[in-house]
Amino acid sequence: MPWKNKITGLSCAVFLVALLVLGWGAAGVFGQDHEEEWEEVERTREEIEELEQKIINLEAGVRQEEEKMQQIAVELEEVEERLEEAKKELEIAQKNLEEVRGRLGSRMRSTYVSGGFSYLEILFGAESMGDLILRTEYLSRVFQQDRELISRVRQVREHEQQRRQEVEEDYKIAEKLYQEHKESKQRLEERRVEKEEMLYAAKDDLKEQLARISTRAEAPPVYGMVIDNSLRARPQDGLSEAQLVYEYEVEASLTRYLALFSEFPSRVGPLRSARVHSAMLAMENEVLMVYAGAHESVQARLDQMGVNHVNTLFSNGSVYRDTSRSAPHNLYVNLSTLGRVPPPDRSEIKPVHPRKEGSPGEEISYSYNHFTNVSYRYDPVDGVYQRYLNGEIHRDAGGDRIKPRNVILQHVTYHRDGHGRPTANLVGEGKIDFYSNGRHFQGTWEKSSEGAPTRFYYQDGTEIEIPYGQTWIQLVRAR
Repeated sequence: MPWKNKITGLSCAVFLVALLVLGWGAAGVFGQDHEEEWEEVERTREEIEELEQKIINLEAGVRQEEEKMQQIAVELEEVEERLEEAKKELEIAQKNLEEVRGRLGSRMRSTYVSGGFSYLEILFGAESMGDLILRTEYLSRVFQQDRELISRVRQVREHEQQRRQEVEEDYKIAEKLYQEHKESKQRLEERRVEKEEMLYAAKDDLKEQLARISTRAEAPPVYGMVIDNSLRARPQDGLSEAQLVYEYEVEASLTRYLALFSEFPSRVGPLRSARVHSAMLAMENEVLMVYAGAHESVQARLDQMGVNHVNTLFSNGSVYRDTSRSAPHNLYVNLSTLGRVPPPDRSEIKPVHPRKEGSPGEEISYSYNHFTNVSYRYDPVDGVYQRYLNGEIHRDAGGDRIKPRNVILQHVTYHRDGHGRPTANLVGEGKIDFYSNGRHFQGTWEKSSEGAPTRFYYQDGTEIEIPYGQTWIQLVRAR
């Protein structure tokens, strides 16, 4: 009889209430509160981005106003030069007019007032009417020429006066524009200072909001161990203590692990040979890759890539073979005494839960081959995924269950190298299925170069902050 038929009466009620509180109810309420907290964080981040963009725009506006002011300043200098020229020309024209008037007045005074050859004598000295007409016409022409000369000089002066007025008006307009741009620049600078103060306040709010959200400090890994996963290598040592584990394909339909450690177990293994894609994963996580041998072509690529690595086939002391197992599935290392790198001296702050709500994701399964069928089931009480291998609870050699908090199915393509070995194409992009806190999220991955980190994104483009705790990344074939 199934176990659920044995729960009757009060025990059944108690069980259902406990299940509701610990599982669905707690996850629903906590998830809702958690989602609201992250929504607040997201709003603050958007506000920060908007403020930063506004500050950039305001700074561009200030630069534009400065450029306009510089242009107008040049124009003002040119107008000032024209104004000085106009003043000089007007002074010359005024002086010429006064000189002409002076000469004409002097001549008329000398001929009419002071005696000598007067206009009246010219007229009265005519000998006949014809001579009088000629003399009158002559005097009329003299008077007309004098009037025209005075008119031309007066026109020149008036033209210079008008020119000076126009230049003065241009100067006033340019000066007004300069002042307007100066005031506009000042207003933009005041707004920029205001936005910067708002930006500082928003960043402080973001820090407080993130501090309020439950987080955990986690030391980064420093060792990356290449671990055998053939049938004769199971069960392995150390997998339950790893911080991050990659599973990827190798030849003969087998898979292998790259397990990353920030803690140093006394027994990890069995170790196996390196591959190019395991080296890329070690390099992007900035760990020392520990492995047992490699083909000469792979070894050459490790050296070419600059991977920090150690081949345990040439190590002593902390590396040993377990005689109860057959080679090559019996090489182990004691990380606590290996002494290749010091323990991590810093911590990274990671969230407890994903930032998004996601969809239900309590069951995961994938098959690499007929003897490596992987599945996970979510445990809402502990907030972890129980790992199963071929339908059985996956335990390490010490009997400890393997229970990651996060699981990522990273969909990749494979190619075969020059020796026929399947090699994952890790540089590029693809799809992922991300599982955490009993939720499922679809998204994408990107890796720009061999040494660059692999970044994971939600479907909306937001980068995934993987919560604290053990994470398993399954490199599965893209379909």
